[in-house]
Amino acid sequence: MAILTRVTRKEYPGAIVEVREPFICVAEPTIQELAKVLMSAGVAMPSVIVQGKIYTEETEINITNTHCVV
Repeated sequence: MAILTRVTRKEYPGAIVEVREPFICVAEPTIQELAKVLMSAGVAMPSVIVQGKIYTEETEINITNTHCVV
């Protein structure tokens, strides 16, 4: 999974993680599906898709261990 930690993005300054292609996730196989989960009411970390990449305040460890494991 292509995850960069501690990114700086003018459009989304709170982002600490960038998720981009190539993306490998068992539970949410596409970036759009992962973004939907991250942006749902049950997840406290704000997220946004900008130019085909997810910028989120969710941590890398939580994305890989919580959202991408069935």
